[in-house]
Amino acid sequence: MLPLFNKNLVGKIISGKKGRYEIISELGHGGFGKTYLAEDLDHDNQKCVVKQLLPNQHKKLTLQEFRKIKELFAKEAQHLEKLNHPQIPKLKEYIIINKKLSLIAKQEFYIVEEYIEGKELRQELIPTQRLSNDQVWEILYNIVKVLAFVHSKALIHRDIKPENIIRCKDGKLFLIDFGSVKDMTELKKIKSFIVMTSEPYTPMEQKDGFPTFTTDIYAVGMIGIEALTGIHPDVRHQKYITIDDNTEKFIWRDSAGEELNQELADVIDKMVHPDWQKRYNTATQALEALDKIRPLHPVQRIQRNEEVNIISVTTENPGLVLVSQQMLGSVLNTVLTLPEVITITPEAKSSNTQIINEELLSRNVLIIAGISIALAVGLLSFNVVSSGKADKQKPQPQETIITEPKDENLTKTYVDDTKYMSFSIKYSDKWTATPIQPGEEEKVKLYPNDKTANNNCAVELIVHIADLGKALSLDEYKNTALNRITQDSNNSSIVLNDSKKLSTYDAYQIMFNRQKDGCQLKKLERGTVSFKKGYYIIYQAPEQDDKRLWPLVEKMIDSFEIKDGK
Repeated sequence: MLPLFNKNLVGKIISGKKGRYEIISELGHGGFGKTYLAEDLDHDNQKCVVKQLLPNQHKKLTLQEFRKIKELFAKEAQHLEKLNHPQIPKLKEYIIINKKLSLIAKQEFYIVEEYIEGKELRQELIPTQRLSNDQVWEILYNIVKVLAFVHSKALIHRDIKPENIIRCKDGKLFLIDFGSVKDMTELKKIKSFIVMTSEPYTPMEQKDGFPTFTTDIYAVGMIGIEALTGIHPDVRHQKYITIDDNTEKFIWRDSAGEELNQELADVIDKMVHPDWQKRYNTATQALEALDKIRPLHPVQRIQRNEEVNIISVTTENPGLVLVSQQMLGSVLNTVLTLPEVITITPEAKSSNTQIINEELLSRNVLIIAGISIALAVGLLSFNVVSSGKADKQKPQPQETIITEPKDENLTKTYVDDTKYMSFSIKYSDKWTATPIQPGEEEKVKLYPNDKTANNNCAVELIVHIADLGKALSLDEYKNTALNRITQDSNNSSIVLNDSKKLSTYDAYQIMFNRQKDGCQLKKLERGTVSFKKGYYIIYQAPEQDDKRLWPLVEKMIDSFEIKDGK
């Protein structure tokens, strides 16, 4: 790989469709590029932040990695545009500059966003000094309120920490740094990836590579503990919050003093529960719990004398956690040092995207078009996480498996011989199989003999076959399923697994909770594609029945067979 250009932009002007941005100073740099303070020359010299994507000159990237990195940077801009909220930095412009030389072609990528002036929340959290119950309530309530909006867009932030929360002069809290946002409607598409984390604010499931909406809630709860106790949660500090070896829960209440509001402490304990499934399922639920203990009097905020300008930048972070996942069919062996920001949202709107072409003279040097935006793959300062508790904490279906019910073997077989849609599935003689009216996607409903199949809280397993009308990849089909599930506000705690099988085909599996009409349901969907058909099985059971029934249900799903061509 030939050396790549890596010039400092201070004093330069970046021209876009909506403005010309003069670079004033460098604010920081990380594994993926540099961040600058700039002035918008076309809008009264308003201050703004310019992020530039740059390569690492000492590493090599494959063409596939290079293309993925270019996509990831663009998705950060799309997320900012998607999150149009008064307490989140606004996207001003996403700029692509195409530079053509005689034998060189390269692209430069920039994100221009709103400059947030204020103070880090970190300045309010002084070691050994406790904040009052009311002050902590105000911090938690305002952060969670913004998070509720973020989660409503099916996004999780994944890097909530005091340094990424800014207090403006009017007292409002801004949530910044959306470079590590994860779109819950998109599965992981690369073998290895970096999960942007800040160790003391990161729950185990995120370290294992399985973040959920509760991941953000956990981080906010840890901020609450730090504020109430005056103790930093990082174990690298001389004094830190300890964990009970038996329950794995934090031991912190005594450090908060006798004045601790026990109701507030209860809310925080639920936010930071070691089991992600026992936290508040959504930010909205956490917000409702905080609203019930709202202080009677207005909250007086902490005042600091220092005047510090804080910019929404992403810099090198020693708390980055390297997570490696094995994915079928992948040939990537290089770990990408970029927070995962994969999404299936549409491309950034043209109103905020500008492509500029420049003709330059140069020597006879050939650079592959666009290679200058490749992301660094160096692993300096990164920590490799290897947790002995990973299997226990990882939100996978296997967590709920217990000894299967006795004497329930798969002694019956249901067969559907419909031309081009034939299939079979085995089931227990203690279950009933009821065919669905022809022409529907639902083909057969199976349910226990001692349970009714005609109410919303029923135990049931339904086989579906969808005529897609065209060939879709498994990724395309599962994205459709994810979008359908995440868009339903009755669903929560969505967990994705794309290493399953259905019949002999690779399949996705989605587990989630559903609350509706007084029912608390555990639901699972497993699906695949074959010959322009989508095959998927949906299982549901009330929480009290799920653990008992799942081992048998899993065997039934595994017995499903697609009989193509018959």
